[in-house]
Amino acid sequence: MYCCCVSSCHRFIDPIGLGFEHYDAIGKYRAMDGLGEVNAAGEITGAREDLAGPYYGGVELAKKLAGSSEVAECVANQWFRFALGRIESLDDACSIQTLHDEFKASGGSIRTLLSQVALSDAFRHVRLTASEE
Repeated sequence: MYCCCVSSCHRFIDPIGLGFEHYDAIGKYRAMDGLGEVNAAGEITGAREDLAGPYYGGVELAKKLAGSSEVAECVANQWFRFALGRIESLDDACSIQTLHDEFKASGGSIRTLLSQVALSDAFRHVRLTASEE
């Protein structure tokens, strides 16, 4: 039975997942599988230029992710969301931009990112909801 949902997901998942072919089902590294030499060539699609493109193996994937502005912004956004317990709104645009800028300027320092989250106006001026008043 063909499922369009599975097909549409796999067109995004498969290209990036192929880079993990060197690892078996329990995470043990392997150079060969039952069919011969492992081909761990993967590709990131649908991403910014500094992330998109081919790579070979988990180490190259990690390097691509670590050097990506898109991933850095995502990390900053997720820490912001976790710290505030909510998704950012348009009112948070300045705080979010400052987080992105400071995180980039620090070379990706998580310590700096967390400090900047705590120092942001959005964090220091949390709005109460009706149930908290």
